[in-house]
Amino acid sequence: MSDTSSQTIKIHEKFIEMHLDADASLESIEVHVDKICSFVEKLSHVNLLIVLNSKNSDDVDIDPLFHLLLTKNTELIRIGVYLKVAILTPVISQHKHVNSATNFFLFSELEPALTWLQSETALDNVTAFFQPIVSLINADIVGYETLARNFKNGKLLPTINWLPFIINEPNGSNRLTQKIIEIAAEQEKFLLENQFITVNFEVADIKSKNIIRMLEKYKNTTFLNKLIIEISEKGELILNSEEISNILNSIDFKYALDDLGVGYSRLVSIIDFSPVIIKIDKKLIERIHEEKVSTFLSTFSNWSIGANCTLLAEGIESREIAILCRKAGILYGQGFYFAKPSATLIRSISSNIVNEFTNHADL
Repeated sequence: MSDTSSQTIKIHEKFIEMHLDADASLESIEVHVDKICSFVEKLSHVNLLIVLNSKNSDDVDIDPLFHLLLTKNTELIRIGVYLKVAILTPVISQHKHVNSATNFFLFSELEPALTWLQSETALDNVTAFFQPIVSLINADIVGYETLARNFKNGKLLPTINWLPFIINEPNGSNRLTQKIIEIAAEQEKFLLENQFITVNFEVADIKSKNIIRMLEKYKNTTFLNKLIIEISEKGELILNSEEISNILNSIDFKYALDDLGVGYSRLVSIIDFSPVIIKIDKKLIERIHEEKVSTFLSTFSNWSIGANCTLLAEGIESREIAILCRKAGILYGQGFYFAKPSATLIRSISSNIVNEFTNHADL
């Protein structure tokens, strides 16, 4: 453990501890919150213990601190960092609204605060849905993307409300990916001969070589022949391109790169790696009606043929977009236009959609 020079912040192995004077001015509290958020960014710590000290324990107003933390939390989310905050305060009864936030919780005693802060999120209600990936030539299903889903009281939770917090836990990505792989493997027997199934992996899973351990049990099975590893990232892939490339080459699995169109790093990653599929981000696909975007995608499609990889358009929500993707030379697509994710494998696209899409009068 190390302390900052101000002695108000302590950096532990699994969390950062900050002591605040609840009677201090808002400006003073803001300075300390800014400081701790800078530690969060630099050290990748996401678990915070905030201890509020007050001379008058019966009159502690944490609302200013809470709203300040919410603002900082929003800023950190934009860069892919999701906080988990335990606030230790003498009085919590009048501040129960704080506990309505998924990642903020009030405690009056230290022990339960530390237990909650360092606990792993249960995966009991986590399952997987499958979204078809279709050929943009004839709308046949060529594969499926495996998507993690979570339920609470029988209702599907928005992904933003739970997934980032698991991914940010020390062993969260590893635990979640392992469960999703097991669910995907159970579906392998339902796949047709030429169909594949994709599972998302974080760069951290590959760097730590957890990917090798997670897939070891399937080493001599047909599941690995069907599996395509979809690499997700938070800006890490390009920073560790040689290391990641060496690991991927050593395990000899097929893989896809996600989200072409969200940054320069993805373009460089395509040069450094040899994916079998390149997924084009929905934000770029939505602009395909723009001449400069369609021209870029057509050129990129021609390049992909020589690189022996297939382009996949994400987020297709209309026939018009699907047709424009096909005209640009993109071979695969997925999105609500063809089918929404489902708890079971959809065997075929709706005949109405197939007939509508394959009417080539406007091609």
